[in-house]
Amino acid sequence: MTLELYRTLLPLVDSFIVTVDQPEVQAAVDKLTPKLSPKELTKLHLRSIVASGLSNRAGALPLDGPVRAMRQCSFVNNMTVDAWGEVHLCCNDYFGKATFGNVKARALASIWHDPDYVQARRLGSRAAHALCRDCCWLD
Repeated sequence: MTLELYRTLLPLVDSFIVTVDQPEVQAAVDKLTPKLSPKELTKLHLRSIVASGLSNRAGALPLDGPVRAMRQCSFVNNMTVDAWGEVHLCCNDYFGKATFGNVKARALASIWHDPDYVQARRLGSRAAHALCRDCCWLD
């Protein structure tokens, strides 16, 4: 994420939620934030997987005991873009099992309206997508 790209996207998004557990991502954020005005910083939200509580991260982590199946999910209503520009169905899809394009190669609107991504979000909102099968994140 460059300063120019951040400023271009700023009026188009509600917020940027950045997971900073990878050193490369933290370094990029550390380089970007001093250049942002206080107003520009209001849409930037940092988080850490380590500090965010228990979840099996869309089935990626084993948990002791039974997993309570989800019935619905709102995460799929947000566009999740990783540090490399890949768009994921879910912010918990750390292994890229459900990706729908790269923002470096396609416009955000083009990816968002892609029929495969639209269908995946419909399934995901009912927790019916294959990625959701073993997820225990509760809304």
